[in-house]
Amino acid sequence: KGIEEPVEMWINNWINSGTGILKTRWVNEYCSFVDVETTPTLGAPKFSIGPDGQELSTPTIIMEEKEKQVTIPRFKGPVVDPVQLEDFVMVGGKGDPDQADLIIHRYYMTASDLWSMVDQGIFNKEAVEKVIESGESRLSAGLNNNIKTQRAELAGKASLDTENDLDRYEILEAYTKTDVDGSGIASDIVTWIANITGAQLRTTYLYRIIPTGERPFSVIQFHKRPGQEYGTGLLELLHPLTVELDALHNIKIDFGMITANPIFFYRSSSSLQPEKLQVEPGMGIPVDNPQTDVFFPQRPSGTGFFGNEEQLIQTYIERLTGISDLSLGAMSGSQGAARTATGARALMGESNTNLDVHLRHLNRGWKKVIRTLFHMLQNRIDGEFVFRITGQDGSDIFKKVNTYDLAMDVDFEVSSNSANSNKSIQVETAQQILALVSNPLYLQIGITKPENVYEALRNYLSAIGQKDLHRFISKPEGYE
Repeated sequence: KGIEEPVEMWINNWINSGTGILKTRWVNEYCSFVDVETTPTLGAPKFSIGPDGQELSTPTIIMEEKEKQVTIPRFKGPVVDPVQLEDFVMVGGKGDPDQADLIIHRYYMTASDLWSMVDQGIFNKEAVEKVIESGESRLSAGLNNNIKTQRAELAGKASLDTENDLDRYEILEAYTKTDVDGSGIASDIVTWIANITGAQLRTTYLYRIIPTGERPFSVIQFHKRPGQEYGTGLLELLHPLTVELDALHNIKIDFGMITANPIFFYRSSSSLQPEKLQVEPGMGIPVDNPQTDVFFPQRPSGTGFFGNEEQLIQTYIERLTGISDLSLGAMSGSQGAARTATGARALMGESNTNLDVHLRHLNRGWKKVIRTLFHMLQNRIDGEFVFRITGQDGSDIFKKVNTYDLAMDVDFEVSSNSANSNKSIQVETAQQILALVSNPLYLQIGITKPENVYEALRNYLSAIGQKDLHRFISKPEGYE
């Protein structure tokens, strides 16, 4: 189904709480059902009298339906899951899960999941039986007044404990570094423990299940704190400024309301009664001499000071986050930034702002996800694994891939920033490349060739969002 939603939750946690955790794992899901199978069987023979008067026996075949228990694989492949901070503990490592002394991840499994792990030879059968006999662990059991329960209640969500819930069991997955053989050299160990019984479902070496020795967690921090395992999120960074901004805004509203409500002075010896008067449009007040008995002073508006302070705080916010009108593709005035060459160059120069510092943190974690995914494919795919690849002309190519096709080690480079992720900038850059390689002088002296123009056209069509490129361009003759 894709990884868009888990990655979106991963990035949201990274921005809001300061730390985003994504777990990559290989899943073998099976489905069991009873099917009806039709098989031929021998029936009662037929008897007849032959020409010689002898009795003949003729065998018969009948189709018999039998019920058969069938277990089929539903899914085999990699899966990524966002991990919430309240379900994750990391000790040491300064934010790097591969260097941490201890990592514990808490999650819940159904009885079907536990038995599936037993069938695959991962969990111990006797330990799983004890866990199931001990009773289920409800999702909110032991989490009273916890952040999960509060989050569900504030969101208007129904209770997590219903009769329709499957029985779920709390599992702790721990990654530790332990000297298991007394050699003085620590080994990477993975242990699965049922929290309700304390039974060890399995304990093994990390290198046995992940030959590269990588822990399957990708941790990204929004704003790093020295020596800390978890970062600071955007909400915490902006909190002091937003409190001040909220106070200034409230004072400005109060000042505006006071300024908008008229006050007046009246002569104490006039016919006005000294009670409190509510002045409203259309109201008439009898006085002896309106010209001298009543005076409405004009009070100048003082909200400009607060407006200037709000703009100053907004400038602080833009400098802190790196998100401004320029990074959003807008410049001062009614014209967009990418509408002119000057605006496009300004956006390209903007790629070195503070926003790219945070994007580099995200890129580092994203490279870890891709690298872990690639290593899982190297170790676990079989010859029936099919990739769908987009060819050079935009058409689809389906190819079966096995472990021998991926017998390599590669570097993954992710270099996205706030400028080259802008669609207008991508189109502007593609147009400049196309104009460069299409120069007749360069074609005549041989610096550029028809295949270079073809590649520049492909790049431009991709930049404007065209996928089926073969409808518009064709490869030059003899070009591979």
